[in-house]
Amino acid sequence: MASDKVTSPPGKKDYKRTSSFCGKNSNLSDLESCMMTRIEEQDKQFDSMIAYMGILRITAGHAKNQGRLEINYRGEWGTVCGNHFGNVDAEVACKQPGYCSGIMQPGNLIRHGKGAIWLNDVNCSGSESKLLDCNFNNVTIQCDHFWNDVSIHCFLNCSTEDEGSLRITAGYAKHQVDWKLSIEVKWGTVCGNHFGTLMQK
Repeated sequence: MASDKVTSPPGKKDYKRTSSFCGKNSNLSDLESCMMTRIEEQDKQFDSMIAYMGILRITAGHAKNQGRLEINYRGEWGTVCGNHFGNVDAEVACKQPGYCSGIMQPGNLIRHGKGAIWLNDVNCSGSESKLLDCNFNNVTIQCDHFWNDVSIHCFLNCSTEDEGSLRITAGYAKHQVDWKLSIEVKWGTVCGNHFGTLMQK
């Protein structure tokens, strides 16, 4: 579990600051009423920050399920540093908003972020229900948006019904080969390096 702890934001139950906000020339009754209203507003802001803590979104990609990973942390959206971030971590990140699974994708496929970089050295076991349940740290001084922003591709379908199946396409006849292999419901070609006659049988 991450060691980072949420603390009250500056100003929560800070009576001196609240009193200053309400005005020094207010009478006692008005001042007390203003202070209580101000404290209630700060409590609501703090509760709202906690409610959104750890929410993820995918932005700046070619589709809604592909792009730069961002997390709402301490009330502000920011990116995740890619140091040691792997496919297991991407799978947890994708499952959190409801996708069945996912993998990392090259960072050059996205527009790079700006502002805060919240998480570094994310290390998930794969059993976590959200990214903040994984081990991580907040030391991101060595992270850079251009080089380190995490990009993920979340799967829309994880059915294994066709996994390992082969099909022939783009030939002059049905027996002429352009082999394609289905892995994780995504068809792709087979590289021809060292591919010989015996393998085609």
